[in-house]
Amino acid sequence: YELGNAENLASSFGSDSFDAVYSVYTLRNFSDVRLAVRAMTRVLRPGGALVLLDAFPPPKGSFMQLALRFWMNVVVAGIVRVFAFADAKAYRYLASSIEQTRSAEETAEVLRDEGLKDVRVVNYTFGAAAMLVGVKR
Repeated sequence: YELGNAENLASSFGSDSFDAVYSVYTLRNFSDVRLAVRAMTRVLRPGGALVLLDAFPPPKGSFMQLALRFWMNVVVAGIVRVFAFADAKAYRYLASSIEQTRSAEETAEVLRDEGLKDVRVVNYTFGAAAMLVGVKR
């Protein structure tokens, strides 16, 4: 297990260093998703897997988009206010950051563009979260 900056792996790891690279709930925090995917792919050995698990925006205007907004802005914010005595505004950021990120399918296309093969998307919770897996050639 190694912890590193996905957008700047060159300073820490050589090419073909890992059998697998995992990124969990971090994509929306990268300033450049394509650059991060490129760096993660570079450090994978041929045949190694890149696994991305993250929240993705539901289709615009869908029931799931409304449900996500309600869940994050009302339910989660209320729980935080009651039990964590924290400012709920900080948690509203999550909903807006999820809505502003690219879709799982758009992200899968980035994986393909960066040379990964056998890219697949596994949706969870009606597409509110997904796991993307790609294999380095």
